[in-house]
Amino acid sequence: MPDIRTPQNRKERRAQTRTQSTIPLSQPPRSHPSSTSTTNAKTKTLYEIGAERQQALLQSPSSVPLDPKSTTHTTLKINSDGTLTTVSPSSQDGPSTTLSNSDGDDKDDDPIGPVGNAIFLAMTLSMLHFTLDVLVHHQYRQEIAWAEIGWRTAGAFPLLTLLSLLPHHLPFRSSSPSHPKPHPSRLHNPIFLLLSLLSGTYLLHIANVSTYYAVMKRAPAIGTLWVWSVVEMELKWAVAGVVGVLGWGVGWMGYEVW
Repeated sequence: MPDIRTPQNRKERRAQTRTQSTIPLSQPPRSHPSSTSTTNAKTKTLYEIGAERQQALLQSPSSVPLDPKSTTHTTLKINSDGTLTTVSPSSQDGPSTTLSNSDGDDKDDDPIGPVGNAIFLAMTLSMLHFTLDVLVHHQYRQEIAWAEIGWRTAGAFPLLTLLSLLPHHLPFRSSSPSHPKPHPSRLHNPIFLLLSLLSGTYLLHIANVSTYYAVMKRAPAIGTLWVWSVVEMELKWAVAGVVGVLGWGVGWMGYEVW
């Protein structure tokens, strides 16, 4: 009868467990599966599985042809007004279809409307008017009367609001069947260019010729009008207006800007 003794420590317990283990241990087979007699079926590759799957899809009644030549390609073009136009690749000169928003909601493009834009611009111009008024008083070393400057700025705000609304109505804006939204007409930039030249040259004239009292009274309003006329023009027209004023005042008349 074998001597069965209870293990006293961890080392003896591990040794007893290894001697009593009934799990057979052996090395895995090293041979290729195709060379064994138990593996008769050939393993399919991913390419073969994909080919079978594609063939099954083509044979189904609801299959979609995978030939690129049988599909129709559509070219989309984004217009300047934000609409999409489909262009056929085979005939670029053919008729095109314009895709627009079916809801016809223009609130996303202009959420506050022309009145809100005019008020916002008038607030900005009023702050400019206030700044120019303070700078003129400071230039001539005069005591700054904050209450009077504030009242003049508050009185200029309604007039600046009306002026800001002017470009949104006739004759400065028009519409057409291709552009339902009102857009600047051909008279928009020339009119504001003329206004910019008149106000800019007059501002340089009074700043160099008139007395300091006349400059303090007229310069803030004329300067604000000049900036507003420049802002309302396109970039090339605005640059032409500024260059024209500086060319006349500095180059021709010899006035000092600063």
